[in-house]
Amino acid sequence: MEQAFTRSPVAGMVLVDAYLIPADQADAYIAAREALAERATRVLQAMCSSVERCWAGSQDGEAIVGLDADGEIQALTHLDPDAVDALGELDDEGLRAWFLQQAEAKP
Repeated sequence: MEQAFTRSPVAGMVLVDAYLIPADQADAYIAAREALAERATRVLQAMCSSVERCWAGSQDGEAIVGLDADGEIQALTHLDPDAVDALGELDDEGLRAWFLQQAEAKP
């Protein structure tokens, strides 16, 4: 899914989904964000009954969500700048381990 960015009222920034990104970094951020979305989807497809890309434009921004057979959320990651930076460095196995760690930490 190609993400577009829009001008922001903040000088030198553009709005990508729910996040203000420096204009000179927007193209790289969008590419890294899309790469993470594709990898997270692939990893979660092996772990969950279904995977959705949802919540675009919401206050918390877009996320990749893994669901069980009953439609309950089992794993998710928002596609925010912090997640793109932190999770973008992980390979598929590292991303899988991160999702499992998040699931174990869930109350």
